Amino acid sequence: MMRFLEKWSLFLLPVSLPLAQMHIFIFAVPFYYPEILITAAAILHILGRRPFSAPPKRLAAGATLMFAGAVLSLCFNSPTIVGLGILKSWFFFPMLAAYLIHVELRDGIVQEKLLFLWFCADVAVAALSVMWAPMNHFTFDGRLNAVYPSPNHLAMLLEPGFLIGMYFLVKIARNTGLYCRRKNVLPIFFIVGTAILLVAILSTKSTSAIGTIALCLLIGWTFMKFELHGALRLVVSASAVLLVTTATVLVFSWSMLSSGTIRTSLASRVMIWNASVAMIADHPVVGIGPGRFQSAYLAYQDRFPRYLEWAVPHPHNIFLAFWLNTGLIGLFGFIIVVYSTLKQLLVRLRREVVDDSRYFMVFSLLFLLAVLIHGLTDTTYFKNEYAISFWIVIALVATKKTTPVLGLSEKMDSTSPRSPSVWGFHYR
Repeated sequence: MMRFLEKWSLFLLPVSLPLAQMHIFIFAVPFYYPEILITAAAILHILGRRPFSAPPKRLAAGATLMFAGAVLSLCFNSPTIVGLGILKSWFFFPMLAAYLIHVELRDGIVQEKLLFLWFCADVAVAALSVMWAPMNHFTFDGRLNAVYPSPNHLAMLLEPGFLIGMYFLVKIARNTGLYCRRKNVLPIFFIVGTAILLVAILSTKSTSAIGTIALCLLIGWTFMKFELHGALRLVVSASAVLLVTTATVLVFSWSMLSSGTIRTSLASRVMIWNASVAMIADHPVVGIGPGRFQSAYLAYQDRFPRYLEWAVPHPHNIFLAFWLNTGLIGLFGFIIVVYSTLKQLLVRLRREVVDDSRYFMVFSLLFLLAVLIHGLTDTTYFKNEYAISFWIVIALVATKKTTPVLGLSEKMDSTSPRSPSVWGFHYR
């Protein structure tokens, strides 16, 4: 019974992500809804006397360095209550959730139930956001933000749901076709849900999110179309062309962007990046400490032209954010976690044929690439829901088991009376 309740606490974790900013106070300490579920799962795990399961060594080392870097940066930069809260919500609880998922959700069918619930939660958020659109849930420049602080926040929240939707759609198309026999509403649900997610993301008018999704779709198609070596050559070549083009444009326009002559979101980000680099130059080893970017950013105003944007809680770049919030140690730990996971995915992609296991690995690869690509212009880790999303996928990859769910895995032939069913859904 305890194990059953623990698993459902973890199943509901992605469902709670849209409510991740809501909290209750326990002994004067704020606990956010996902943290309550993680705490419940941890207590049930201890009471059930489950044996310890060591995660992969590189992954454990990277996570340890990330947490240690955040602690050291906090200690060397005047510890604050806000910093302690960040340490709790962005590092401790997400990493604890990853460990529990690694131990309890090792079965591939169970893993994909979690992905299915995650998709449902994001579809619900997208549908409600689009429905609320006529009620002036827009920013002053006509971008959809619904009940969230910014359009970028909403877009980053919905990105994983869109990728999960594409993952399931590819599996449906591969195994049974988009137009299934008999009365099966599940493929229609995935099609409609993914379309709603896309409409909501486009309504945010987040250039970073839209560009990230477009690149992920292109990369995903490349990895499904070609063998690993060919796909890597295409992706690396395209990335090199994109980087050279972007660098050339920025070199010739950097002075105008830095001075505020051009008033765009990119110009605002360039100013923020310049201030961030100045902070790193002054605090190269331990950073400025978690939760102190806003005050430090304002303190550095006298070194730059008048800011285009004043309320800036993050440096709008995931690598700068890790350096400033966790120092070089935390940044190095983050790179180890991402590198080890990407290496594991690529090694397995080289060994696998085009089947359900490959679909899962490509989805995981696209999720991490989305974190990194979108992270070039936004902080795709430094919020409760983003950190937990990141560690959920890291934990699923670390389990090394990727059998599918929802009856989409087995190829049906004419002799099969019916497909396997999960949760009562059949595909023949």
